[in-house]
Amino acid sequence: MASSFSHTALRLLLSCAKAIEVGDLKSADAFLQNIWILADERPYLYKSRVVKYFADALVRRAYGLHPASSNLTFHVDPASYYHYDSNRINGVIENVIHGALMEKNALMGNRRLHLIDFSIPYYCFQNSVLRTLPTFSGDPPPVRVSYILPPFLKKYVDFSRQMEFLTRDAKGVNVKLEDEFKVVYANSLAEVDECEIDFKRRREMKWWWFTINLNLISW
Repeated sequence: MASSFSHTALRLLLSCAKAIEVGDLKSADAFLQNIWILADERPYLYKSRVVKYFADALVRRAYGLHPASSNLTFHVDPASYYHYDSNRINGVIENVIHGALMEKNALMGNRRLHLIDFSIPYYCFQNSVLRTLPTFSGDPPPVRVSYILPPFLKKYVDFSRQMEFLTRDAKGVNVKLEDEFKVVYANSLAEVDECEIDFKRRREMKWWWFTINLNLISW
């Protein structure tokens, strides 16, 4: 039953995000109504809180509301809530990424892979964004990682510790990780200056990694 809740919530959140992306607010509102009904199911308190958090974010994205509703703001370290049931979500994302890399021959020539991660801090029992990649054979391809995180996470993130996890996972998938990663704090992409994160480097494939599997490839 719990896994059915997770699957349904993820499907509704993704459908709502896609509707917002194409400007179909009528459909987005319908999805949001179903999301709120689902999230009110009492047996899954923590999961419901996560679903409501992202539903609130979708409402703000659709209607330009800012900041988040105070009653849905996390007052403690939110990492455990964000990563709740993450294995199921990450499995879906990995399949999408693997297929895209194979289909587009993404790392042919001197391309470098740029992972842009919207998720929050990793912990020792969790995989980093690098673990969504297939394991490469031969010479390790170059990879750089950037983060776009909401401002309220500033006090929760120890990036020296995050680099340890990235280094560990880079060895696991055989990629050459850049020594430094870029971090930008913003509530949306609209607030990010392209120069801050250097979006326009040539010969580079970018992979946008969203916490709830809102993935986009750009070249």
